[in-house]
Amino acid sequence: MEWTTSSQDRTAVGPAAVTQRLRLDWLGPQHAAAVHAAIRASHRELAAWLPWARSLPSLADTAAFCAEAEALRAEVIDYRLAISLQPAAELVGIISWRVGWQREAVLNEVGYWIRSDCRARGLMTEALRCVLTTWLAPRRGRIVFLTTDARNLPSRRVALHGGLSFCRTFRAEQDETSRQKCLYAQPTESFDAVQEICLRAALARPRPRPRPRR
Repeated sequence: MEWTTSSQDRTAVGPAAVTQRLRLDWLGPQHAAAVHAAIRASHRELAAWLPWARSLPSLADTAAFCAEAEALRAEVIDYRLAISLQPAAELVGIISWRVGWQREAVLNEVGYWIRSDCRARGLMTEALRCVLTTWLAPRRGRIVFLTTDARNLPSRRVALHGGLSFCRTFRAEQDETSRQKCLYAQPTESFDAVQEICLRAALARPRPRPRPRR
């Protein structure tokens, strides 16, 4: 698989990255309508796995999510990319990674979702591979991981085929569902230590996320 990237400057014009089938753009206010339409079209499936989708977000909620993306990226808190299918630039999903700091390393927690009618085509796997290669390539002091519901087999397949390795299953007691989850991480030479760090991060109570100034 080959892809190209444009400048990673936040003010750069053009896509953040282009793969064989996809265009990845830094999320912004211009994506709000398309993101909201994708959520509405896939709400039943998204609600089964993602806490934020249990009730359908309003267009205003989605617009706020898109609008705050640039500020969070500037503050090195959260990086969000809109995934579009070429050549029609049809939005098919979102992939993001949230940055956290621990004494041992900088943690990058990846998350993603895709429209229901775009599943089983390898599109999210292609997007994840691009992100891991372009922005989150292995390096000392960087840990990349994700968690997913143990029953969400499509998400688990994306993690494996996209370049992450299975670590373990666990149960997050602070999660109101108390569902069993799976932990995946980027392979490293010190994989056992990485697993423990990722598990501590996954079990930690989430910090409140910054909200856009009004």
